[in-house]
Amino acid sequence: MLKVCKDDIGRLKKEIAAITDYSATIKKRKVEMKESVDLIEQIIQERAISDANLRLPVDSIVISEKDKKLHIKINLNAKFNRHKACYDEEGNLTERMFIA
Repeated sequence: MLKVCKDDIGRLKKEIAAITDYSATIKKRKVEMKESVDLIEQIIQERAISDANLRLPVDSIVISEKDKKLHIKINLNAKFNRHKACYDEEGNLTERMFIA
């Protein structure tokens, strides 16, 4: 019985440590996201995106053509959920997907 209790205590200590690490990770992500949101708010308030402002949130832009269709991929510096939006020839949104 004492061995079972000691094993449970050890297991619970590991779980508490993992939760504490997870909490620290969440706090760090919140700070990173707030910085990104503040930058976007600043750009919106200025009502203009300069080349310097565009370079801060955007890591790279990849433009390609496949089956006579233009594909644009914008890689951001911030950590956002991945999503995909498809548009037709007139620029109307035809499909939107969120990728986990």
